[in-house]
Amino acid sequence: MAGGDSIKLFESLQKLKKLSDDVEVYPGHDYGDVPFSTIGGEKKTNPYFKCGTKEQFLNLLGLF
Repeated sequence: MAGGDSIKLFESLQKLKKLSDDVEVYPGHDYGDVPFSTIGGEKKTNPYFKCGTKEQFLNLLGLF
């Protein structure tokens, strides 16, 4: 991952997964028609949230 720390990103996502599913999250960029999501929505649709191990996450990023 250019300009970032992949392991720290994985660890941050693990912390976010612990939040209640109804917590709203707002992206830092415009990603279309919906200006926000929820932790529960991200758990269902975001492939990075679905990674349970660092190896899975790094593989998804193409780094493992």
